[in-house]
Amino acid sequence: MSFLSLVKSNASNLLNIIYPNLCLGCENILVREESDICSLCLYEITTSPLSNNEYQGLRNRIDHHQIEDIYYLFRYHKKGLTQTLINEIKYFGNKQLAYRLGNQLGIKLINAGYTKIVPVPLHPKRLKFRGYNQANEIALGLQSILDIPISENYLRKVLNTKSQTKQSRISRWKNTTGVFELSNSLQK
Repeated sequence: MSFLSLVKSNASNLLNIIYPNLCLGCENILVREESDICSLCLYEITTSPLSNNEYQGLRNRIDHHQIEDIYYLFRYHKKGLTQTLINEIKYFGNKQLAYRLGNQLGIKLINAGYTKIVPVPLHPKRLKFRGYNQANEIALGLQSILDIPISENYLRKVLNTKSQTKQSRISRWKNTTGVFELSNSLQK
């Protein structure tokens, strides 16, 4: 280990004593291998399945879209840890967290047999404003586990819709109708 590496490591350790990295969920100190969320909180949010009624309700709402199955990493809880994680990714640019959650979703999908990852695109104006697309960062985490290509150009968002953060579930669904197109090469 070089002198400079030793100094950096000790400075980092000292900084962690003064300003420790805390879990976004339980606020316990994170261990070196963890970032943003501890393993226990991650386990707790990623192992709560939908009830049969919730799953069937979701299937009924999307059946006409020819979706074969539904996979999810966690259930969304307003004002809970899952909302905190999403806000960290979307509004605070936490790409590392998006990548880690993509890893976790990849672990769930390891045997699903998919051949491509298609991240949901942002409208160019929203992308410019936000600076990055969180779906692409999640896709990178997925790719690192599944070892399949990311196809960013399959979909285009053609309408710049208003933010969905304060809308009801039904309004969000209506707000996304007709805003995406397949790329020209796929329409032929």
